[in-house]
Amino acid sequence: GASYLICAQHRNLLIYDYEDQAPGVKLIIRGQGSEIMAVDSQDPEIIASLDRDAVVKLWNGRTAECVAQLKVPDAHYHMGYPYYLCVSGHRLLLSADEGVFLAELDDAPAVP
Repeated sequence: GASYLICAQHRNLLIYDYEDQAPGVKLIIRGQGSEIMAVDSQDPEIIASLDRDAVVKLWNGRTAECVAQLKVPDAHYHMGYPYYLCVSGHRLLLSADEGVFLAELDDAPAVP
């Protein structure tokens, strides 16, 4: 929901609910192959992460299950820029050292 905060810590995503009376991490998403460079959490049902190896993973925001992944072979992450990731349906927009990439998944991920 709107009260969630998601932060990247190396290869993990930590999800906090700052309105919950019990402080602490509510969910940890593990399984990214390398250091996370960017996150899109516009939709709390589907959380997207981009790692240094140019792999985008889409995660179920409730169960931490990986529901889709995509490798962008021409993207590199060595310069240390602030990188960007945005997911809309089956389309992904991401920045890399080379510029901006638009990619598409075969199907939009669905959360049961």
